[in-house]
This record gives sequence, structure tokens and C-alpha cells, in this order.
Amino acid sequence: MVIAITFGAESSTWRPEDDRGRFLPYQASIRDAGAELVMVGTENSDEILADPRAFLKRFDGLLISGGADVHPMCWPNPPSFPGQSWDEVIAAHSMVIDPGRDPMELALAQAAYEHGIPTLGVCRGHQVLNIALGGRLVLNLDPQLGHRTKPDRTSSRHRVALAGETLLSRLVDGRRDLPVNSRHHQGVDGEHVAPPLRVAAIAGDGQVIEGIYAPAHPWLVGIQWHPERSDDVECHEAWRPLFHQFVAACRAARDG
Repeated sequence: MVIAITFGAESSTWRPEDDRGRFLPYQASIRDAGAELVMVGTENSDEILADPRAFLKRFDGLLISGGADVHPMCWPNPPSFPGQSWDEVIAAHSMVIDPGRDPMELALAQAAYEHGIPTLGVCRGHQVLNIALGGRLVLNLDPQLGHRTKPDRTSSRHRVALAGETLLSRLVDGRRDLPVNSRHHQGVDGEHVAPPLRVAAIAGDGQVIEGIYAPAHPWLVGIQWHPERSDDVECHEAWRPLFHQFVAACRAARDG
């Protein structure tokens, strides 16, 4: 069983081995659950944009990985910033942009939703799902909320409160409060959650949406944390069942 995982360049200093390094934790988690990953990058963009559904037919599921920020001009009804250029907006909100990645992932996310393909979005991928299906983001979370990567590049940590009777709550046996890591400065806007999506988890601060799912879809989940990071042991162990459930959904979809 094969699952596509998206990646892209983040800056002018990007090197292929950088994405390879980020790929390995995802690969280990998916292999532990019984499947394999194939990397999909911006070199596949032309083929994806021509027919995203045909491209996805090669795979049993889609994993949209973490990474750079989605350019606000890709949002539905993009926000306006009178008197500011996009470059000024990006700088003012501490954004890192990977413009080649945005159209590719948004097209894949839309096709995966429309055709019932099992999909997991992690961090940026969580945000991509919300944008692709009609939602918007908070451009720059208050640093005092404690969601950003620490200066030494280690993860921040907090807990999330899970909503009742969702894909996320069921896979952790109905528990309502679990640990997660945190490495982000943007988030799903609670006032602009995409219409097909519902909130599955909220940060302990009560302000940041950490999990979403699509109740009308066989299996589509977005999470703001990084369960693949084995260095963050508590989060990694708590959320190992997520990858197993995702792979099980991919297998069920494949076998019909």
C-alpha cells in the first residue's frame, strides 16, 4: 500500500537532503502502521494541476506534510492590506513562503476531498485543508500563546482538548486531554473554518484550533501538531494510533 506525501522548497537555502531529513520521521511512522510513502514535490506540479484526480489514482492515500506558510493570495477571498505589497505583508507577519508548493497541494486537497481519498494534513497540511475547502487562517499567532518552535529549534509543548465523538477522540479511546508538540506561528481561523470541516481539537489556551475533520468524507483529518517527531516522545507515543487509523482507512478505501 502506497501513500503520497507532499513536500516543497522552503527558501533559497533549501537543499534536497533537507526534505529527505524531514521525510524520514513520516516514513518511519507510516511504515510502523504498515504502508509506504512516496514523495511528491513541485517537480510534479504540472502533472498534478493538469489532472489532480488522475495523479491521486496512483496512491491509496494522501499525506500533506508540514512546511512553509501558504501565501495569503491563495486563500478564498484573500485578505486586503491597503497600502502594503504582498512582500511587505509577508515580512510583517514573519511568513516564509513556498509559492511553488501552494497550487499543487491545494489542488490535491480539493481532489482528495471530492473523491473520498483518505487524507491526513500535518501542521501546514492542516492549514492547507482548511484553505482548500473554503476557510482562512490567522496570519500570525500571539507569541505569548507558546505555539512556536523554540529558539534552540526544539518544540514547544502543550495539551489539546478533544471534541466528543470525532475521528480523533475515537482513536484515543475517548480521552479528552492529550499532549502535543507545537512548531507553528499560524493557525486555522476559528471564525473561518471551511464549511465541510468541523473542529476536533482545540489548544489548552482555548484559542487555537488544533484538529479538524470532514464528517461527510470517509477519512479526512488535519492536525496542527507533529506526531511523526520521535524526539518529542510524549506526543509521538500518544498519537501513534493516528497513523495506524490513517493507514487502515487507506486500506479500506483500496479494498473497496
